[in-house]
Amino acid sequence: MNDVFTNQVRVRFKHCDTAGIVFYPRYFEML
Repeated sequence: MNDVFTNQVRVRFKHCDTAGIVFYPRYFEML
């Protein structure tokens, strides 16, 4: 079984911290 799972999600301002990096708990919220 060699299926690939892909999902495109738009990263918004609320998902980032002050440095502009995706905030770790929010990353799992997007999955």
